[in-house]
Amino acid sequence: MTRAFVVALLLTACGPPQVPPPYPAQRGEAPRSNAAIDGEVLGVDQTPPSAQLDRSVSLVIRPEADQPVEVHLAPQWYLDEHGMHIATGERVRIRGKGVTKAGKTVIEASRVEKGNQTLELRNASGKPLWQSDADLTGGR
Repeated sequence: MTRAFVVALLLTACGPPQVPPPYPAQRGEAPRSNAAIDGEVLGVDQTPPSAQLDRSVSLVIRPEADQPVEVHLAPQWYLDEHGMHIATGERVRIRGKGVTKAGKTVIEASRVEKGNQTLELRNASGKPLWQSDADLTGGR
């Protein structure tokens, strides 16, 4: 009986692995600075999908008379679903938050505008609009 109790105690103590919260406001990070960028798209990068993540799209944008800035948008399927296609050389307007990832500051876009087309990507707390609450808890 003692052995069964110890095993049960160990299993309870270990529990399921802790997954870090998926977006900045849930991670308890300090509020980020608001960012607004208008500029020319120098590059479009599509991160290959992995077992956990869908193919995602990032841009490199050069604002007027400034250094290029990396902008993280959304999964490719979300942009496609909303008819938002962005190519090198086009002009875009990005609204979002500056965050530091791997020691580099990037913009997590909350809104992207191209011509007369606007697409909302994240809510005010930074939660991606393509994620449901079920996605965050492992259910679908």
